[in-house]
Amino acid sequence: MPDFNDPDAPVLDVLAALLGKGESSRLTSSLRNRLQMVHNIDAAAFTPAGPGTFEITASLDPEKTREALSQIFHEIFRLENEEIIEKELERAKVQVETEFVYSQETMEGEAEKLGIFETLSKDPHAEKLYLEKVREVTALDVQRVAGQIFRQENVSVVMIMPEDRLPEITNEELAVMIKEAELLAGGIEEYDAGALTCHIKRFSLSNGLTVLVKEVPGVPTVSLALVFPGGVRYESEKTNGLFNFLARAWTKGTRTRSAQDIAELIEGLGGSISGFSGQNTLGLQGRFLSQNLDKGLALFTEILLAPTFPSEEIKKLRPLILAELKRQDDYLPGVAVREFRRLLFSPHPYGMNPLGKASVIKAVSSENLLETYRNFVIPDRGVLSIVGDIRAEEIISSIKTKLGAWSAESEISLPAPPEPDPLIAPRILTLKREKQQAHIVLGFPGTTFSDPERYALETMNAVLSGQGGRLFIDLRDKEGLAYSVTSFLGLGLDYGSFAFYIACAPEKKDRAIKGLWQEIYRIIRGPVSDDEIERAKKWLIGTHETGLQTNRAQAMDMALNELYGLGYSFASEYVRKIDGVTAEQVLSAAKKIIDSEEYVLVRVGP
Repeated sequence: MPDFNDPDAPVLDVLAALLGKGESSRLTSSLRNRLQMVHNIDAAAFTPAGPGTFEITASLDPEKTREALSQIFHEIFRLENEEIIEKELERAKVQVETEFVYSQETMEGEAEKLGIFETLSKDPHAEKLYLEKVREVTALDVQRVAGQIFRQENVSVVMIMPEDRLPEITNEELAVMIKEAELLAGGIEEYDAGALTCHIKRFSLSNGLTVLVKEVPGVPTVSLALVFPGGVRYESEKTNGLFNFLARAWTKGTRTRSAQDIAELIEGLGGSISGFSGQNTLGLQGRFLSQNLDKGLALFTEILLAPTFPSEEIKKLRPLILAELKRQDDYLPGVAVREFRRLLFSPHPYGMNPLGKASVIKAVSSENLLETYRNFVIPDRGVLSIVGDIRAEEIISSIKTKLGAWSAESEISLPAPPEPDPLIAPRILTLKREKQQAHIVLGFPGTTFSDPERYALETMNAVLSGQGGRLFIDLRDKEGLAYSVTSFLGLGLDYGSFAFYIACAPEKKDRAIKGLWQEIYRIIRGPVSDDEIERAKKWLIGTHETGLQTNRAQAMDMALNELYGLGYSFASEYVRKIDGVTAEQVLSAAKKIIDSEEYVLVRVGP
């Protein structure tokens, strides 16, 4: 980065303002206001006497780190490839000048300005020349400097997050993420929903494994997602946590390779392979550079077919999972949501903790994991999705060679989960915690992935949540009742939920609950406005399409949708369904799920 006296220093300040200063800046407009990936975001050029830095800082939920990073990279690379309109440039220059001028209103600000210019330029009155240079900055200047500094080799990412929620992003993954964003910014301005399902080939192997293949030329990466029915939905109180443990141990050893061998091979390929489990699924996912696909696919196949779940690796994983369970109780919003789900869904497995129970984790053995693997990782139950820079016919031939002979049968049928206890009266729980905030979740039974009314409920959720939603505007901005407030929709294969969350000062908790009920009654008493529903639908569609920009996201989305019975082409169907939602449908769906006598309320705090 240039220093303070470099001719490009004023250009850097304009670049920072264009990206991250003010509500209309690119990063704020995109990541916070439109996509709601971050709580706040800012950009700044640090130009001291020596080499400086260009910094983009954001606060966000850890779960959104990957998609936020991808979008940040996309926005900065857009600067090199798209025309910067004059109005936007002038607005950025005004931001720089006004921030500079306003700082001089106080004696402290004036003294600081004189000191900086004297120290760095040896002229305490050089600010006039600096402002003249700011006014002379052109769009071409901004694009030239952006091209010079926004390069892969210059990127450093620092994250401060709770240990149990820290996303694992390797240098190789970061490099691929940057390359994908750079190529996307160079050739695609908006994602074409119709393109989400083009060139997809579906076929089944003789063993019953469903395979989906999609060619995405241009970005030299390939992603694989293999999913099976599994996860919490197939656990009981005696086995809660088994699938989570299996997913973490899946890549820790095969018949011919140790965990260290596998890790070194994956890193040498610039890729990643990991197990995953959730509410309804168990699976394996991988990501590789196209040039390393053959080796990566061979390793992926070996991990899939010949895992050993070594006892020594189980011993290493056990304390890590137990530590996560302990840390869960320190994150009170998570505690409130976890207890809400328990009260709403039990004895259905959706009411259990996805991480598991400490007693189960302490008892898990290599034999337990192998038995679960053999009973659930069955080819005729699975869906394998491959998306990326590939030739479909070549990858199909390779998959048939590597997996065509795979034969496995389960000794058990997929168990049918028990139904939740009927909710015929309010269920209320108060947990005392000596903290400075009260956390409240108030919610109702929701719906499933396949229910046609899910689209109206998703639209209602978008009307209510986010910084432009009713809850934030009314309960935080106008009433000052909340530190944080939102709504959230949970979809499942069997059952779902719709809930409201608010964090507030302890002395405001009764008023906060009353405020939530007022918003609940408001949503069921009359249709939402045309402006609200259009904003909500645009946000849903924009978030959906942005979330499917990467090969990894598309591979997972296609596989899950196929497994859930929605079909691999559901991505484009979803856009059409959301676009067709009306205010009357939102009102009808709200009235069906909201009942003032059948709800769950959880309060956590002092």
